[in-house]
Amino acid sequence: MLELLEKLCKEQKYISLYVNANDLESFKYGRILAVNQFFTLIEQISTAGEFDGIILKKTEKIIRIELDSNYNKKMEILMKDNNDDNSFINSININRNIDLRVFLLKYAQDHNEIISVELADSEYYDIVGNVDKIESSFCSFLQIDDYGNRDGISCVKVDDISSISCGSEFERILNSLQSRLNNKTHNTDQLG
Repeated sequence: MLELLEKLCKEQKYISLYVNANDLESFKYGRILAVNQFFTLIEQISTAGEFDGIILKKTEKIIRIELDSNYNKKMEILMKDNNDDNSFINSININRNIDLRVFLLKYAQDHNEIISVELADSEYYDIVGNVDKIESSFCSFLQIDDYGNRDGISCVKVDDISSISCGSEFERILNSLQSRLNNKTHNTDQLG
């Protein structure tokens, strides 16, 4: 499977990736930005044909790849209609020589992006927030709740991170809420 993923990455072909053995009907649609034997970095496209962030998944979790289907043809039409500029993707310079987890964590930290992090193959995003610190074996996050407010700090071993989502609609909404809350707090501070 790795050889096929590497080929599709080089071709930048849009595909459907099935990554959940417990739900064989759901899949991620997009293209592979980077892949190695451990992780695959995927540009996600929403069902409306719009950019929906980057997701990092364990390569071993990819159980099926679908290409050239009617769904793929439909998505190509929708993507052309949307004409996304993909400035988010174009701003990423992927270093394939480092751990892709660390790469995406560092990107999120440098760009102050809120991310969602799955731990220990839980099939659930256990942490949502900003990357605070990245050390050699662990990292810390400034957690964010569903309303954009700070909600504590989490520290985890990098090796326990099994998936990361960055720049999806969910995270963009939280970034917007957090930004507005910070501006409101800043404006209130100026009044007092």
